[in-house]
Amino acid sequence: MILMTCLISFSGFAQSGESDEYWDEIAVGLNFNTVGGLLGGVAIRYSNKINTSNFRNFSIEINEIKHAKENRVAGFTGQSYIFAKKNHLFSIRPQYGREFVLFNKSPKEGVRLSTILAGGPSFGLLKRYYIDYNFADVSQRPDIQTVPYEPTVHEDFGKIYGASSFFNGFDDIRMILGFHAKIAANFEFGKSNYSVSGVEAGFLFEAFAKQPELIEYYHNASIYTSVYLTLYYGIRW
Repeated sequence: MILMTCLISFSGFAQSGESDEYWDEIAVGLNFNTVGGLLGGVAIRYSNKINTSNFRNFSIEINEIKHAKENRVAGFTGQSYIFAKKNHLFSIRPQYGREFVLFNKSPKEGVRLSTILAGGPSFGLLKRYYIDYNFADVSQRPDIQTVPYEPTVHEDFGKIYGASSFFNGFDDIRMILGFHAKIAANFEFGKSNYSVSGVEAGFLFEAFAKQPELIEYYHNASIYTSVYLTLYYGIRW
């Protein structure tokens, strides 16, 4: 939010003396995709203009990848948890790409349509999924402990109180390496040459060197494909 506020402020300042010429652009965006739940992640992109129809892009995306079989159920106290989930998977994707303008817009109105081809390494971060579990017998006082969820060990549903804090497990993150590539259509709106807003919609392919164990009892893939939509806003200079 701080970065977004700075972008808006800088954009307003630049418009006071704007011209038709710019060479650099930076934008931040929110990502929605078919493997990331309601909000997939965030992105930041820097673009440098080569000519009027050709840009080079450097960007980084941070997204969560969820298993298609995730099922949220109620624990013993009514607090929910995801049945058989073992790990969260976050993908950090630095990428280089090229953007080719198909249809330009007039200086003050219209929509610019371009296509983006990009790719790069993927750094998958696995973080254990924690639950609150009662280790006491029925006749004893509750002994509730926060533990990494092991579905084959914590089989008594009546002792699972629910998911613990999301912040548990950040001290034991494991990394898996991979790569990704995407192709997208980019629709840019806005009336100012010194601000940029728009929508990027496309297809992303991602593969990891080994299968990240996201959920027990089901197949865990090492290759993921998704359709995504990114809403972004930025500035130019």
